[in-house]
Amino acid sequence: MNRFRPNIVLSGTQQAWEDDGWGGLVLGAHTDSTDDAAANEGAVNGAVDGAVVLKYVKPCDRCKVPTINQETGEVGDEPLNILGKTRSGKVLGWNANRKSWTHSVFFGWNATVEKQGVIHVGDAVKIMAKVVV
Repeated sequence: MNRFRPNIVLSGTQQAWEDDGWGGLVLGAHTDSTDDAAANEGAVNGAVDGAVVLKYVKPCDRCKVPTINQETGEVGDEPLNILGKTRSGKVLGWNANRKSWTHSVFFGWNATVEKQGVIHVGDAVKIMAKVVV
């Protein structure tokens, strides 16, 4: 995982690539678990009491850095070769509106901060509405 340089890694999802259908995340120990979170005073996408809101803006197309062994500096072709077989823009169908994504390999998501705060390992996570790429 260190080759991908993630800022946040989640565990406990039901299947691989599940995050392709998420709209973002509400992170923090004080996320509201009700469906009507926006009704809470001061809530942004269900975030209350200092929780952080991240809105997914696009899938993350990967550069060559993940092919470099972080311990030795040795450059190879993996993991991008194998990911390209299942995670390219062409395979995923994401190149229909963005031709430049045809040969890009995707792993993870780029997000913007909609509500700032502090997060900690083990904080509760709420999945925001799904997106269409």
